Amino acid sequence: RRYYPLLGDILEPKIAIILNNRLKLRPAVPAFACRDSRRNIVLVIVLLLLPISPSSTNMTDPISMSLLTCGNGWLMLWLSSSAFYFVTLYVSEDWARRRKPQEPLHDRAFELVPRLEWMVYFTDGILLMGCAHLLQMIYWTGGGAGLIAKEACVYSAIGNFFSSTLHSVTLLPSSNHAESFPLFGGDADKLMSNHTFHFGMYLRIGVALGALPLWVVAPSVLVYSLCLAATRAHYAVD
Repeated sequence: RRYYPLLGDILEPKIAIILNNRLKLRPAVPAFACRDSRRNIVLVIVLLLLPISPSSTNMTDPISMSLLTCGNGWLMLWLSSSAFYFVTLYVSEDWARRRKPQEPLHDRAFELVPRLEWMVYFTDGILLMGCAHLLQMIYWTGGGAGLIAKEACVYSAIGNFFSSTLHSVTLLPSSNHAESFPLFGGDADKLMSNHTFHFGMYLRIGVALGALPLWVVAPSVLVYSLCLAATRAHYAVD
């Protein structure tokens, strides 16, 4: 009644009738069995779904996932995060090349995992195939699968922005990594390259779609991490 006087005038007497019927305890004719009561319940639900105050919905409210996935917000966010990631990466690498070369850091995982440079085509290639699969889910499959893929792109964008802050601030000396696809990795992104992050998230998509059991995620990410260490593309902390 305070924020929506018209709805208050309509719903208040109806809510009173519903409560009275509930308190009379008539087992033969439940209060919600009649059509009028059902219509009243619908009106109550509509009222509950409305914001508490019209002024509470403003541009400073947090952006919801549904707002990003109902249009092209997910695509704009993912493209901007990817552009930000690669621009900051190459700027950081250019800055690092002008500095005095440093010796690679000691990594215990490199002593345990043999160096296999060809493994880089597996670790990077599986992410490329995952990207193609996400696009197929969004533009061809659609439905619930498309919505899951769009949400994954939003989380991917968050990961891109987060890891960009790492290679833009703290530059570790290169581990003399294997050469790979031109868009993947470099000499600066040694703390977090998003490889394991995106691979794990891709497996969680399979779990959400019912294609994979949940227990598969952890051991698969572990194996993928060992493969990534074998490429020497990033330090094991990645």
